[in-house]
Parts: sequence; C-alpha cells; structure tokens
Amino acid sequence: MIAYGISQAITRFIAFLGMYRVLKDHFINGKDQSLIRIGTALAFALTPFWPSGMLSTLGMLD
Repeated sequence: MIAYGISQAITRFIAFLGMYRVLKDHFINGKDQSLIRIGTALAFALTPFWPSGMLSTLGMLD
C-alpha cells in the first residue's frame, strides 16, 4: 500500500510539472496568469487514470 501511494504521488507530481511547463512555455505565458496555470495543471494532475500504466497518460506532456 505504501508503494502504491508513493507511485501515485510521483506520477501526479510529474503530471503537474509537465502540464505546468507546457502551459507556461506555449499557451499561458503572462506573469499575471500564474493562478490559471497552477489551477489547470492541478486539475490535470488530479484526473483519474489507469494506475498500472504508470505515466502512460499523465506523463505524456513532460
């Protein structure tokens, strides 16, 4: 159970960072729009996914 929790945390952290970087570099790059970037990246990282696939869905952006 601990390994599953650690796997989920790592996967969602990488998904958050990947989406944040994509938004910052290509779509929403204004300094005053950081809250939108963070909210969107957080919503993406918290979406349900196939946990046995590890980073198959959430890690594609990184």
